[in-house]
Amino acid sequence: MDCQDVGYQPQWFAEEHMTELEDLLADAIEESEERASLRYCLRASLRRRNPRP
Repeated sequence: MDCQDVGYQPQWFAEEHMTELEDLLADAIEESEERASLRYCLRASLRRRNPRP
């Protein structure tokens, strides 16, 4: 074993990456839901203003 392998802990590294990815995914889902809600509100508002014949 050389000096570079002393601090190498693949399991901890993988767990840390998974935690970061889960946080990023949760943020992306939340942002997507917020945008979908905004699109829905805008669409509903436009339909009230411009009813279809």
